[in-house]
Amino acid sequence: MNGYTVSTEPPLAWSGLCINNLFHSLAWQTLLQEAFGVHTVYAWDDHAQTGQAISIFRSGPFRIGYVGFPVGGAIQERALTLDEVTGLQTVLRSHGVHLLKLPVSAFTRPVQLPLPRAETVETAIENLPSWRSEDLPSSVRRNIKKTNRYNVKVAEAYCLSQGEILYRLYRDTVTRHQGALRYNTPYFRGLIQLAKDDLRLRCLLAVHDENIIGFLIVALTSSTAYYLHGATDMSCQHYRPADLLFHEAITWARDAGIQCFNMMASPRQQQSLIRYKEKWGCVSKPQYTYDLVISPTHARTFHLILHAHARVSSWIRYQKKLTLNFLHLRRQFMK
Repeated sequence: MNGYTVSTEPPLAWSGLCINNLFHSLAWQTLLQEAFGVHTVYAWDDHAQTGQAISIFRSGPFRIGYVGFPVGGAIQERALTLDEVTGLQTVLRSHGVHLLKLPVSAFTRPVQLPLPRAETVETAIENLPSWRSEDLPSSVRRNIKKTNRYNVKVAEAYCLSQGEILYRLYRDTVTRHQGALRYNTPYFRGLIQLAKDDLRLRCLLAVHDENIIGFLIVALTSSTAYYLHGATDMSCQHYRPADLLFHEAITWARDAGIQCFNMMASPRQQQSLIRYKEKWGCVSKPQYTYDLVISPTHARTFHLILHAHARVSSWIRYQKKLTLNFLHLRRQFMK
């Protein structure tokens, strides 16, 4: 059994331990705190010399913790064992956590936990050192050349006010796909600031005629590069800025000696997005996020509310589709 101690302050030498794991670092937790009002606790097992930063998000009356948000795992870039999870269940109760989310990557020694779980599809380039742009599909190579003809350039985000542009592009993309907005403008401003201070994070911009027409954000750990966010101005989609940005990010990670480029998880129903990721030489595997219930009453109520919200959102989307179909038929009839 693990002997965790939990504190709102990171243990001594935490910064040194996080040198290869951005998502457990004090800088990353500070970004989350300033953007979302997150409360962070640091769990540390002195005997095993292992620990985790746990970001606690408020959702109404509920307190939902995430280990190593957004990728999960311990500070040593590995999945937590059942013994470690059990140890966390006891100590987090005193910090008011109702439910703990445990993402487990399919590409870093995945473990099976006897807990409720949600499944998505995780996509990654497993052997990044052998990746070559010459092996990409001809359509992708043509798109990259097209960006050069149109004089689309890659630049680093340098101004915090650009966070508003990144948020707008992100918002428009999520809205177009009828998804839920999870991030805000302060978060994107924080990413830009952190990228200026930390070489493990890059906020890449696709620029055409001095206008930002797309962006991509990528972060490094010791062995993995993570694609965190990206979006394109659809009025400039014909310039193919996303292809240029992905090519830049993957090439940079490979040349930095990274072993895996993880494009993160996608909902199974977003097959077009998964296929796009796979074009880059990726493979897809089931990815699981486990739920560790700490307060059964709160956790059950939280899940009931989520389920009800999903049903209502689905009904609204269905009604919008019916309305659009009706208007289309009416226009056809009136011709």
